Amino acid sequence: MNKILKKGTIGYLWRYRLMTLAKIVFFLLLILLQLLGSRLSVGQSFEKIFLVTAIITVLPMANLASPFFASLSTASTKRQVFDGLSFFQGRGILLYEILITNREGLFPLDGVFICRRHLYILARFDKKREAGVKAYLEEALGHVCSGCGIRFFYGLREMEETLKKMFPSKALPDASASDSKEPSGEDLTIKELLLALSI
Repeated sequence: MNKILKKGTIGYLWRYRLMTLAKIVFFLLLILLQLLGSRLSVGQSFEKIFLVTAIITVLPMANLASPFFASLSTASTKRQVFDGLSFFQGRGILLYEILITNREGLFPLDGVFICRRHLYILARFDKKREAGVKAYLEEALGHVCSGCGIRFFYGLREMEETLKKMFPSKALPDASASDSKEPSGEDLTIKELLLALSI
């Protein structure tokens, strides 16, 4: 069954890489056929048309290739991260395998838990880069959510223990409760903006 994986879900990054690779191969074949057509064409005007279309076809392929090759520089999230964060499923918004890109580089986030206008991020980049990433996220999210809290964790155990202390079972919405199914509008907006910033 060919189910569509959404950005931020388990397995999305692998599926994204596979589908993007297929599109890049398709574009490469299309470009090669156009170049071959320009060589085999009878008239000079057809030769130029094929050559120009081949050059124009490179642009969408380059738009696909750039984030694809950037995504190859980071490994997929490990299974124990998915299992470790499963406690928070249904208690807020939980996103996996987010790759934030900006001018400074690529920032892999294994997991992001969004709850009550706060982001709790399991990061996989160097701690020295945290200030730059935090400033970038605050700027990107600032017009929608001024004063949103952003906290980074660099180990799954640290994130689990801290969040369980911050949100004891009574403080977090019960995952089985009917009113916990719908996160707040601000949390949904934060989620959509975060997904828009990622590959």
